[in-house]
Amino acid sequence: MTRVERKFSEREFNQCQICGYTENEITSFRIWEECDDQDKPIPGSYLFTCKDKKCLKVIQDSETLYREVPWGTCSPGALILLCGPCTYRKAFECQHPHLKKNGGKGLLIHLANDAYHSALICYYDEETGEHHCRNPHRPAIGCEGLPEDNSRSAKPDSTKPEIDIPDGRTP
Repeated sequence: MTRVERKFSEREFNQCQICGYTENEITSFRIWEECDDQDKPIPGSYLFTCKDKKCLKVIQDSETLYREVPWGTCSPGALILLCGPCTYRKAFECQHPHLKKNGGKGLLIHLANDAYHSALICYYDEETGEHHCRNPHRPAIGCEGLPEDNSRSAKPDSTKPEIDIPDGRTP
């Protein structure tokens, strides 16, 4: 299968890897997880794009499946709001020595715990006649690996739970 060609660096989270569009407003971008031939996600294989229709068409026309990933719910190294400025990030991989996959004890990542992200949303699908319930994704808001002077490093308050993410996805 052919992958989408990444023409631009994966070092910055403010540039589309397809067209090169650069913007300092992070909400101008989307993150996609690349899948294998069996349509299963490939760990650490992400594509960072702008929201331009031409770039979306490139993804849609690709033989490879790309699954859009909600913000803050990727794996360590690809958490858009946190990992961009981190010195431990190489491409979309976290190189922090505490991460278990790097032989460490586990990297502490703080997740949002506000009313919205803690809610259970239930609804009835009139088309299928089924009832569904789901929890919104809990985005990462802080990480012990970020430098203390980093302005994006969220300092969670004592009421928010701390979850040790060994090397997988945020819940």
